[in-house]
Amino acid sequence: MHQSLKLFPDDEPIRFTPEGRLFILDAIAAVVQTDTPESLWREIKTRKPEINQHYYISDKDGDGEPVCDSHGWEAIQDMLFDYMIDENLMAAKNH
Repeated sequence: MHQSLKLFPDDEPIRFTPEGRLFILDAIAAVVQTDTPESLWREIKTRKPEINQHYYISDKDGDGEPVCDSHGWEAIQDMLFDYMIDENLMAAKNH
């Protein structure tokens, strides 16, 4: 088995596969500063199903974690920020 690469921006570990794919949950946790990236990832996939074309599962058996290449991360990051803006606008309207 190959060793994954880890980066630590702001003390948040972000792993990469040996092929250079980014572990999406690590990146979401680092970018959004959340301890629950899984729930945010599920919500984004529900609200923006087009996201499904931009990632892979790290284990060929389907038991792994979601990973993506740099182009996939650009698309996912755009959808993540759109989602966060929508959530902030909804929260502001409810106050």
